[in-house]
Amino acid sequence: MAKVRLPRIILFSTIAFVGTAAPLAAQEVPWRYDYLAARKEAKEKNKPLVLDFGTADCHWCKKLDLTTFRDPAVVKALTERFIPVKIDGEKEAGLANDLGISSYPTLVYAAPNGKILGQQDGYVEAAKFGQQLERLLADSARLAKPAVASNETSVPPADRGRRAKDLLARAQEAYKGQNDAGCLEHCKALTTGYADLPEAAEAERLASRIKNDPERLAQACEKLADALGSTYLELAESLLRKGQTQQALAYLEKTLRSCPGTHAAQLAQERLFEVRDQASRPPDGKGVVRSQMP
Repeated sequence: MAKVRLPRIILFSTIAFVGTAAPLAAQEVPWRYDYLAARKEAKEKNKPLVLDFGTADCHWCKKLDLTTFRDPAVVKALTERFIPVKIDGEKEAGLANDLGISSYPTLVYAAPNGKILGQQDGYVEAAKFGQQLERLLADSARLAKPAVASNETSVPPADRGRRAKDLLARAQEAYKGQNDAGCLEHCKALTTGYADLPEAAEAERLASRIKNDPERLAQACEKLADALGSTYLELAESLLRKGQTQQALAYLEKTLRSCPGTHAAQLAQERLFEVRDQASRPPDGKGVVRSQMP
């Protein structure tokens, strides 16, 4: 896939020349305060999102507002090229929790379709913030081409809507059933193939719940390891039935290395002993050398 790069623009280089941009000093960032409306606007205008999570009594949040967000170059950038959204982390605790935000201020950077591309925890100076915005523009541009080239865009809108709803229903069902690996796969399909539909935003939030829950992720990894081990065992048995003993032994050993501590690894260990024991025995009645007469 060809890389899409934005041309180097003068926008952020002006950070080094704050003193020459005095007329912008009185301007302020045009913050949006409605998250869902901002998501819709970002998609319609094809502009990346900058979400500023803070609280009313947060010292560093206030400093961010009084310094970085007053910098003329930053104000110009956020006004012209982004959809800036200010979110109260206490009033929007559900959204903050879904995104795994536990400290303030936290800046979340997202593509026009809502896909999260980066995060800044804590206070950031204007120069560094400008670099992060430039990177956000470049990352958003790279995402644009796959989204347009997706085969799903050629499907009739009604069919795409039904498919997206079906995928979201499967993802939610997998989440309830603790099948987090399956849930993440469905969410990924939604965010990549249906990024322009509201189901993709819900899938992003659902995936964030899993990704920010270490206990659930650990359980998902264990299930995947056991499933992988079981597949290796089936492959080994298939090779044994075809008389390919050495290849079968290789996959049994691979099960032990790749899936330690799983039930599949235990079965692989037992099967290894059996196969090696059988391989070490000479065929009955064929070429057997006996040490003594019967």
